[in-house]
Amino acid sequence: MARKISVPHYQNLGGLNTRVSVASVTNEEAIIADNCYFPEPGAIDQFPGFADILATPSADEIRLIFQHVDRLTQAKTKLVVTGQRLEKQSGDLFTEQLWDSFVDSDKLCTAAQLFDDTIICTGEDAPLIFNNQGVDFIDTDFRPQICIRFNNYMIFLKDKTNPYRIAFSSLGDAKILNENLNFEEITDIGPLTGAFVLHNSLYVTSLTGLKKIDGSDLQATSPTYDFRSISVLIDEGSVNHHSIVVAHNRAYWLGMYGYYEYGGGLEAEPISWNIRPVFRDGVNRLHLDKAVAYHDQEKNLVVISVPSAFSTTNDEHYCFHYEKEIRGWTVLKGFEVSYWAQIEETGNFPITWHGRAGGQIGRHGNQPDYGSVAVAFCYQSGWMAGKEPQLRKIMKHIIPIIKGTGLDTFDVTLFTDFDIQENTGFPKTITIPALGPLWGTPDWGAFEWGGPLAELVEAIGVPASIARTWSVKFAHESLGKRFKVTGWNTIIIPKGLTK
Repeated sequence: MARKISVPHYQNLGGLNTRVSVASVTNEEAIIADNCYFPEPGAIDQFPGFADILATPSADEIRLIFQHVDRLTQAKTKLVVTGQRLEKQSGDLFTEQLWDSFVDSDKLCTAAQLFDDTIICTGEDAPLIFNNQGVDFIDTDFRPQICIRFNNYMIFLKDKTNPYRIAFSSLGDAKILNENLNFEEITDIGPLTGAFVLHNSLYVTSLTGLKKIDGSDLQATSPTYDFRSISVLIDEGSVNHHSIVVAHNRAYWLGMYGYYEYGGGLEAEPISWNIRPVFRDGVNRLHLDKAVAYHDQEKNLVVISVPSAFSTTNDEHYCFHYEKEIRGWTVLKGFEVSYWAQIEETGNFPITWHGRAGGQIGRHGNQPDYGSVAVAFCYQSGWMAGKEPQLRKIMKHIIPIIKGTGLDTFDVTLFTDFDIQENTGFPKTITIPALGPLWGTPDWGAFEWGGPLAELVEAIGVPASIARTWSVKFAHESLGKRFKVTGWNTIIIPKGLTK
């Protein structure tokens, strides 16, 4: 006779496995996890949509998005670099032009604030300084592309004429660069590509390695330097500065063949081994110098944007969920990104912004505001089996157990026994009633579709599929509400029985 079995939802790992043999995917790995993220173990959430904001009348690519904070008034000013222009936010748009003569119109650039001054470096121009008095070039022949604050110093590197050179400003003074810079060269790891601060130490990277400079080497009471760098034995460094993210006392960066996590010491951990085919076959490594990343503080993940195999722009965005209970991957698709920023706003969660070509900026929504441009969601579970995985079964019905606030409709497709093609008769469209409280409220999850109320909901009929294992895919095209998949109820008949 038919038996009803409940299969728990497996841990969310993988998520980028559409490019590898499904037979190599474990039951703990999602096969597809597009435009979603994992807010907690076992939970799946659709990634918010975004609203488009015109940044500039020009059609140039957005190179940088950043915020200057006035120390006295705490007033916050958002700015963007787009092409040759520096634009200031005015109302909801970035249309107040502050500067229009940067030399290079498409290279990545950086900005960092030290006390009352924000320095902007492009690698082609002398550094630009922004403060309450306006903007102006700094009088220097130095052409760094990277600036970063370290304690009370401004650090500059990746000079246009000397990629091995690093410079430290004097104490609290980033303005008079010609006279007050202390230059050093690091030549044993190759041309410098980026820098980050971790555990009160400064690290500089190249494509092949990493160097550490202890904070104690820069004395806070003296402008003199005891510049002792320490080699860190790592095979791969970062492809560029914008691929580096520091989150919860760990650094993350993109190398030529994978993604790395580093907490200090002599080794970094490669965290993309289970999705390595993506970086081998699915990424255009000739254009990895365009990669950009950011730390999403609300969702506890880091996002790295890269060009896909046949693209020259960052059109795929890989999300690593770093919490130890999850440590899995998802991927965002459907839009291009030239720069990411997450900026704290008064009275709000940090807001995520992305820039792209055409002078466009996307402002990503936060629940319950999901923005106006949807990103299509698709999730396919890992391969599941009952208590007797070695036996083939005739599957009759399958019901995803979903908790949430209502999702309108989405399509459900069944795959069996590692079939590449879906089963006949799929996909099927199901509708989730718009019931239940908001995510995070005390009554969250009170409504379950496919759980205790399963007998009130029509199950997804399976046309007599004979299988040992099965996988379920469901997709949603429009702006969604938050939900959680907790398992699957499957009605099966052991092979040989007919009821």
